[in-house]
Amino acid sequence: LQCAQMTPQSRHYLKFEIVEEAETPVPIVVDELRTMIDRGLIQVMQFDEEKGDYFRTAIFDSDNMHQYYYLATKDGLLKHNGF
Repeated sequence: LQCAQMTPQSRHYLKFEIVEEAETPVPIVVDELRTMIDRGLIQVMQFDEEKGDYFRTAIFDSDNMHQYYYLATKDGLLKHNGF
């Protein structure tokens, strides 16, 4: 899964990009995200409107997955690139 550069102006688009690009039902995407989170391959992020920046969060509400952003970790990038 790839993601465009995150900006406050594009955050709404990015929230739904994973489901749309994967053309996969939401329950399957949620299951895959949860697996990647558990394996440390991605980090769940939220946007702080006041600071204008993203921050890591340990919370992942699968019923509201559209409220989060997902960032590949170093391990996730290495695994994706075959290392």
